[in-house]
Amino acid sequence: MFSKTFAAALLAIALGVPATTSAVAYPHTVYQAQIDIQLSSVIAAARASGFNLLVSNQRGQMFGAGSRAHFVIQLQAGAQYRFEGRCDSDCRDLDMVLLDANGRELVADRDYDDIPGFTFTAPYTGGYVVTLELAHCSAYRCQVGAVVMTRSV
Repeated sequence: MFSKTFAAALLAIALGVPATTSAVAYPHTVYQAQIDIQLSSVIAAARASGFNLLVSNQRGQMFGAGSRAHFVIQLQAGAQYRFEGRCDSDCRDLDMVLLDANGRELVADRDYDDIPGFTFTAPYTGGYVVTLELAHCSAYRCQVGAVVMTRSV
């Protein structure tokens, strides 16, 4: 169970992080609650595996199959990171891709599921682009979220 301080810190991080470039902020809904619960569980599981530092915590909504949302993160060379994405119950297939600063694909999870994730060790210090791809959603819009975590050094 999260402490009140930890929960408040997560909320502050979520509110302090800018929205993704092509996803749109969304009001509190049942679907948002689904994402919040799923990502809280992801964070707890990652912390139990030693990924105890939250690098990015993104939320938004995507409109229609084929849409993409992007956000930029700063990674440190040699550090290991855990990437996880989630979408609401209307979503059937969410994919996640990590690109380098030149747009080259470094790693991706394009399995037919709504829980993309992978572990990645950064080859260089600098900016990387995380892309969420909404491959299939049975609704007009789907709520999505992603977290990136690392181990403390």
